[in-house]
Amino acid sequence: MLIAAGVGVEAAAHEVGFEDARMLRTLRRRNSTPQ
Repeated sequence: MLIAAGVGVEAAAHEVGFEDARMLRTLRRRNSTPQ
């Protein structure tokens, strides 16, 4: 039970991490684009 909960939390953290990485990538691309 505890192990399953830990894995769930870890999976959620990884998902958030991927979302943050995607956002940072898009922001970086937007910043590097000449205006």
